[in-house]
Amino acid sequence: SLSLNQATATFEMPAGRSEAAKVQDGRMTLDFSRRTFATSLTMSSATGGSTDLRMGGDIRSNGTFNVVDADQRLGGAVSLNGQEAGYWFERNVVGGLFRGKTLWGR
Repeated sequence: SLSLNQATATFEMPAGRSEAAKVQDGRMTLDFSRRTFATSLTMSSATGGSTDLRMGGDIRSNGTFNVVDADQRLGGAVSLNGQEAGYWFERNVVGGLFRGKTLWGR
């Protein structure tokens, strides 16, 4: 398991407007024997409300990962020693898009 060390996010609305968003309740686990990851976090902003990001998938042999579904996507990498990971994310919601970056560590 990794802990969320840093995160930045915005909520982007039509016509190019955006506002700062909070990221909290982050969780990330890595399974090196199966080469998989799972992550979740909660995003919120005044206009966008609150929503969750929950994703998981395979970690490639070079340490990178990328997952896309209908409403959310993320891409990132695990450090060579497995002690850190980072990813960017996007989560579509009614009225806009949450977009951000995270940094995780042991």
